[in-house]
Amino acid sequence: MALEWVVLGYAAGAEAMVLLLTLPGIDRLRKGLIEEELKNGGAKLHSLSMISPQRLGFQENQEMLNRDRVGVTGITPVRLLFDTLKIVREVWFRGGIVPLKRFESSRSLAYCQLCGKFSENIFHFPNLRELDVKANSELTGSIPASFGNLTQITELGFWSNNFSSQISTSISNLAKLTNLNLSANNLNGEISDSLANMSQLTYLDLSFNNFNGQVQYSLGDMSQLTYLDLSFNNFNVGLSKLITIMLKNNTLNGTISSSLFAQPSLNYIDSSNNKLHGPIPGSVYELQNLTDLVLSSNNLRGVVELDKLLKLKYLSCLNLSYNGLSLNINNSVNSTLTNFDFIGLASCNLSEFPNFLREQARLSFLDLSNNKIHGEVPKWLFNMVSLRNLDLFHNFLTILERLPWMNLWYIDLHSNLLQGPLPIPPNITIVFSISDNNLTGEIPQLICNLRLLEVLDLSNNSLSGLIPQCLGNLSNSLSVLNLGINSFCGTFTATFTKGNVLRNLNLNGNQIEGQVLRSLLNCRHLEVLDLGKNKINDTFPHWLGTLRNL
Repeated sequence: MALEWVVLGYAAGAEAMVLLLTLPGIDRLRKGLIEEELKNGGAKLHSLSMISPQRLGFQENQEMLNRDRVGVTGITPVRLLFDTLKIVREVWFRGGIVPLKRFESSRSLAYCQLCGKFSENIFHFPNLRELDVKANSELTGSIPASFGNLTQITELGFWSNNFSSQISTSISNLAKLTNLNLSANNLNGEISDSLANMSQLTYLDLSFNNFNGQVQYSLGDMSQLTYLDLSFNNFNVGLSKLITIMLKNNTLNGTISSSLFAQPSLNYIDSSNNKLHGPIPGSVYELQNLTDLVLSSNNLRGVVELDKLLKLKYLSCLNLSYNGLSLNINNSVNSTLTNFDFIGLASCNLSEFPNFLREQARLSFLDLSNNKIHGEVPKWLFNMVSLRNLDLFHNFLTILERLPWMNLWYIDLHSNLLQGPLPIPPNITIVFSISDNNLTGEIPQLICNLRLLEVLDLSNNSLSGLIPQCLGNLSNSLSVLNLGINSFCGTFTATFTKGNVLRNLNLNGNQIEGQVLRSLLNCRHLEVLDLGKNKINDTFPHWLGTLRNL
């Protein structure tokens, strides 16, 4: 009986490969014959060029994922076949065709929808130089100690899977490894000291796992390391002389060692959302290649010499918000050398707008909230034509004549002392909060041109008059409408159409008359409705009980 074609399937969770020989009379072929056919015929398959589990006939049957149920026992076909199949070029998994043009040196199993328990057999190729198994979210199991067999490997990518284990000490065998990415799994335990032996490592990403304990000082001995991301873990103490650093969203609670900022090639630092305390080391002012400095949401204290930071000509992102820092600002310093995209100086004890902002024409994000800035918003701030996000809440601002920034989509001015009429933001605005101020007058009809508006909060002001009926036209985008604690009067006549997305409506503390708006029945997503302390005259609206989220 001549062999016509062969389909080899790599069952994603099995410990061996499953082979099905398709012969005339295949319907009579029993699973018990697979092993014998493999041994007898496998070595003759010199022209096999494609491997496909899709053609096994088991693709709708999850039994193919379990070696014992399939019945292939006592053999490891992956070793047996690939010793003889020298021209295999591709493997066809559920996610598509995976090229294996250099099978012994490079293998990519990325985005293949692999599932089940990961097999150790893939680590039986000692000459493998690159292995990419990323983005298979249903692939479980551990990263076995046998991956230490891959002594020739230079790049190892296991990110965005569902592995759960510790890092084996056998990783120290991977002396040639330059790129290691284990991010976005469920890996746990402490970072192995064995990492210190990997002297060629340039890229290390362990983010989005469950690692804990101390960030080992030995990491600083990796002289070639240029990128390090340990963010979103449970590390708690210890920082050392690392190079490119992302340690955000951990529980780091020590002081920042001056050696951390002593690497002249350092260009990116993000240690936000930790519990770091003490001063920012003065060595940060010497980092001439620095582009991003993000130390927000810690417990840092001391004085930051802002004029020295402005001399770092590549610095484009500065976020020192929500610490206990104060800024020493020399307004005579030429700030044209530094062009920022992002500035976060919230809770930095500012009493005025920093003068260096005058030169920041390309700035897109500005956060000066939770400071002590008094008086008028300076007109030179209007020149920031690229501004998209403006946070000035919790200050003592009194005058803002207009909102001229045409690209602005997020505006938060709440909790100031702003007076006068309501300024109208640009039509592309998505979030507009100006609550807890001293605004007066009516809501201009122009506000109904904000077709993208999702949040409108005008509460706790002294606004009056009728609520524009056209606000109902925004309900296809508007999620939060808060007009509470003002002096609005008359009947609320806005019409909320079917399919609207309104979740929160607050009209409390006004002088609104009439009946409860019947079109509220169309607000199927409504979670909060507050009509208290008004002059509404109606029977209790039992029909609101049909709104399940209310």
